[in-house]
Amino acid sequence: MFAPSFVVRTARNGAPNRVCGTVIRLPPHTGWRIMGRVPMRGGTMSESATAEWERFVQALAHCLSELPSRATLIIAASGNRYVQFVQYDIKLSAELAGSHYLSHPIPADAARELRALGWREPALRLDTENWTKTLFWPIGANNMREFAHSVVVGLRDALGVIAPVDLHAAGWTEASGDLDLTVLGAIARRRGN
Repeated sequence: MFAPSFVVRTARNGAPNRVCGTVIRLPPHTGWRIMGRVPMRGGTMSESATAEWERFVQALAHCLSELPSRATLIIAASGNRYVQFVQYDIKLSAELAGSHYLSHPIPADAARELRALGWREPALRLDTENWTKTLFWPIGANNMREFAHSVVVGLRDALGVIAPVDLHAAGWTEASGDLDLTVLGAIARRRGN
């Protein structure tokens, strides 16, 4: 079934605009921008947006399953929206940007969804102010895919990344330098802001 589309226009100053009664706020540096088919609370994404995110889940799961020990991978969008992975010998850890670092806090419904997917909420007055999630090796293919899906929920629903094309990726290891991230497609070749 085809979902209705929503067009969001942001003013150059980043002022909120109303679309079907929902306020959309974007950071001021986004400038004029038109985005199609925004995932809305209680709504659905278009089939093409769903397919894009599903392809990204598959690519991310593949990439994460092949990270060497002591590797770091950062996937980010503008506005300090990012997820960082660190591969250790026995575990794979992820940190998703917390509200402390964002111009707009993570919505309460998205925070509930992150908790339901196993993300640990930032604890006040501790070392990290980011959401965290850790898996211990061995990690089966289904568990890795679920992990990648939870990352997409974080990027898309909690941090408001509209599509995978809005992301860029960088990765490295302490020993050998830059990682080959070609499995992630175009986001591995683009330089971020």
